[in-house]
Amino acid sequence: MNYKFFFNHTALLFSFLTDISGQGSSLYFHNRKNNFLKKIDILTNQQKNLLKIFSKIYIKYYPDLSYIFYFENSGENLQKELKKLLTAQEFQQINQILANLKPVFEEIYKKERLKLVERKKKLEYISKEKKYKKILLNLFNLENKENIKENSYKVFLSLNNKSLDDCAGWYWGDNNISLEISDCPIKNLKYIFGGILLHEISHDLFKKSPIYTDFKKFCDNLKSNKSLNKIITKYELTKIDLIEEMIITSITPEGYFYRKYFGKLPTKTDVIEFEHLRKKVGMALAPTLQNYIKNNKTIDKNYFEIVVSAITS
Repeated sequence: MNYKFFFNHTALLFSFLTDISGQGSSLYFHNRKNNFLKKIDILTNQQKNLLKIFSKIYIKYYPDLSYIFYFENSGENLQKELKKLLTAQEFQQINQILANLKPVFEEIYKKERLKLVERKKKLEYISKEKKYKKILLNLFNLENKENIKENSYKVFLSLNNKSLDDCAGWYWGDNNISLEISDCPIKNLKYIFGGILLHEISHDLFKKSPIYTDFKKFCDNLKSNKSLNKIITKYELTKIDLIEEMIITSITPEGYFYRKYFGKLPTKTDVIEFEHLRKKVGMALAPTLQNYIKNNKTIDKNYFEIVVSAITS
């Protein structure tokens, strides 16, 4: 597995607009919008109205619009892809919004760019380590698939602003991932790589794995379970999404794999309730995962059953 870490001005401007408009990751990190607004001058009424238009276009075309800005952004190609996606009026509006809000973004960009350059170099250094890759591929029964071993992931580095508690990773398909890390402490970049980036990549590897078909059958055949249904309802997830998330998190970051290759998890000050469930599952599966890694075993139905048991215990 290889990684290309990158960022650029236009994509970061778009990311910034998603947050100050109240969309994007501000939907998950509720202080992010206000934190960014505190860093800029007061918005004019025109700019506020433009952000309302931006929000409508963003919601209408999510996630395609974000994907274009983050991963198809190369000058003329950006305009070409936007024309394909948007109506003529929306195309004009997006470009007007970018031009009008760009000056607002400039001071933030000057500071965030320097941080991202530093974090990019650190991630490139961490990613050179090879020892964990074979283990991860083996867990998903992909060690002998050369096309998977040579996978190259494009990783867009983006903005955040509440230190570690505001960091996030998102998988966009086609081996494209975004990491929101500009304010993440340098000392925590091992966690960003091993706990956030490799978590997203593990989701991708799992879906590409021959064992994923068995996993879907396992979920389909799972008998009705009141405790499991209660958790599914509580977190507004499907059964397959909840169990998959817990399988992946039992590997990294809350699992034995992360601890073995990347050390202790950093301390977060703002732990959401769902993370307590992830930690419980990770701790419960640690002896099992240690055995699987030691004996070069691929995760299987037995592993799925232990994960479900840990979720509902």
